[in-house]
Amino acid sequence: MALEVRTAGTEDRPLLVTLSSQLWEDEGGERMPRTFFERRMETLLSDGYAAELFTEAGQPVGYVLWRDDGDRLYLRQVFVSRDHRRQGIGRAMFKTLLGGRLPQRDMIKIDVIDGNETALAFWQELGFMRMGAAMALPLRSLGET
Repeated sequence: MALEVRTAGTEDRPLLVTLSSQLWEDEGGERMPRTFFERRMETLLSDGYAAELFTEAGQPVGYVLWRDDGDRLYLRQVFVSRDHRRQGIGRAMFKTLLGGRLPQRDMIKIDVIDGNETALAFWQELGFMRMGAAMALPLRSLGET
């Protein structure tokens, strides 16, 4: 596997939006218009996140959206394209990031959607440990908009 990586540029935003929408769907998110993902990606990239785009033979296979929080790195989105999963690409992406692509910090933090057992197993195999629980209150469920 000849995995290549580069920091995504402005020209890559449409691709990042497409991949991000696939990630959203894979995590069980409700169907949203493309403009939602365009605004979301623009906001994330404006808020200090960087995107590393991974390709193989010139074809996109995944991306990582990350931010340096000073004492730790936060991986906001880690995505392997659906037709490239279970081939070791996720591990190779992570190894590439740790091999000098990202700054060295004391800790890397990620969030995993509750119930995503495949993702939990993947991250635990890489040495990540559970550290508490994140919780959210979806206001739409209370009848608010």
